[in-house]
Amino acid sequence: MHIAIDSNRKFDIGGDVRSGVANLNIGLGSMPRVGDRTGFTGLVHFNPVEAKAIEIGTDCSIAFGVWMTTSNFHSIIC
Repeated sequence: MHIAIDSNRKFDIGGDVRSGVANLNIGLGSMPRVGDRTGFTGLVHFNPVEAKAIEIGTDCSIAFGVWMTTSNFHSIIC
């Protein structure tokens, strides 16, 4: 599992969370939360950025190949 958490970042993880492979990159001011008894069943990308939150409830199963993000990773110019 790869978890990148720099200063001023938080990650709230419940009890009995299971993960074999995950890629977590937590952006400045973001607050991701994973509830109790949640499992990641393969490589999952979890990228809360831009001071936003991603919340996963309790008793969840997240499948291989899932991307969760709060950004499209490029600026929008109007």
